[in-house]
Amino acid sequence: MIGVIFARQSICAVNRCNLACTYCWYETGAAGYPNSTVPTAVLARWFDRCRAAGPLSVAYLTGGEPLLRTDFDELLLTAHDYFTQVVVLSNATTVTEETARRFAALGTRLHVSLDRVSPDLGDRVRGGTAATLRGLHHLAAAGVPTRVTMIVTTRNHTDLPVVVELCRRLRLGLEVNPVAVPEVHPLSLRTLAAGDRQALIDGLAEARDLLGRPSYYARVARYLRDGRLAPLGGCQAVATGVFIEADGAISLCGQRRHGLDNLGDVRSASLDDVLAAHRRAGAARVPGSCVSLDCLTVA
Repeated sequence: MIGVIFARQSICAVNRCNLACTYCWYETGAAGYPNSTVPTAVLARWFDRCRAAGPLSVAYLTGGEPLLRTDFDELLLTAHDYFTQVVVLSNATTVTEETARRFAALGTRLHVSLDRVSPDLGDRVRGGTAATLRGLHHLAAAGVPTRVTMIVTTRNHTDLPVVVELCRRLRLGLEVNPVAVPEVHPLSLRTLAAGDRQALIDGLAEARDLLGRPSYYARVARYLRDGRLAPLGGCQAVATGVFIEADGAISLCGQRRHGLDNLGDVRSASLDDVLAAHRRAGAARVPGSCVSLDCLTVA
């Protein structure tokens, strides 16, 4: 059991970003950046302890924007030393031809956020659209396995066909997530007319070959039709994986980083102590009780 819990880890590589997405947890105040960043050497010692308990399968390097970390190359190499697969969640604005070749050589996978293909429109929501598109072209040319992640809001829902066409042309995967805001928020897809929501459902169906995960998109379609989130039989965060904050704090998941979900710190916590805290937090969570649009983006 102990090895399973630590097999998948999401690591917040850095506590800052070079964009300002209007729906981002940090921009909306739903989450705050810590004041410090844990050194890679400390993370390596943590990974070493985890690997002694069992094989490590996947590391997700996220942020903020992980490529802004001053020693990102060292962290990337360290993650590859310990984990079978490494996935970088990035806006790709700083990806160059050299960066893409390095990812390709290491076998790194990229998940790149892109909400619009038109810079004049996309920059109203997040900024950096042209730079992201350049980065995607570099990744595609280098053969880096890359998936575009599109957060859909009332401001960009009609752009889905254009993003789909880009992914087909560059041979990229695609994931589409409904924005995680309250239903009364002006960005919420639930404020769209029924016909617009149905058009989005139809667009997702037409892109099924890029999307995969049919059960996930069935839940998305249900949410778009009637606003209901299908209950989950359990929590993926409880079943496997931990989230490492930029300052080294350990949590169940990136959405819930405080209170019972604080499991310790990579600098000092023993695996047994983290596992015990993990069990307590999991036991306190009734299956499906905290399901939200945040969960829908990672389920």
